[in-house]
Amino acid sequence: MIITELRSELDELAKDKGNVKNYNQFYKEKVKSRGLSGPVLQDVCKRFFVQVRGLEKNEICLLCEELLKSGYNDEAKIDCDWIYRLKKDYVKEDYDVFY
Repeated sequence: MIITELRSELDELAKDKGNVKNYNQFYKEKVKSRGLSGPVLQDVCKRFFVQVRGLEKNEICLLCEELLKSGYNDEAKIDCDWIYRLKKDYVKEDYDVFY
């Protein structure tokens, strides 16, 4: 499954300390994050979106919802990236989901 592969990739990348930044210093509360740097995370977003691009919009949205439910900041960023990439496919009814 794509989500399992994605999470495995994120965990592997987080093992390399060169890919990780300490973002907790910017928050008062504890943030659940692997701490991957922006460029590394953006590369992952692009590579995995290629795999999901052929799916229906609602299927991609379900994957994004699963990413968001994890509570990880890194996965929420991927969710936002993928949702943004679908912007040309939105119809009026889709905006009800965001409100």
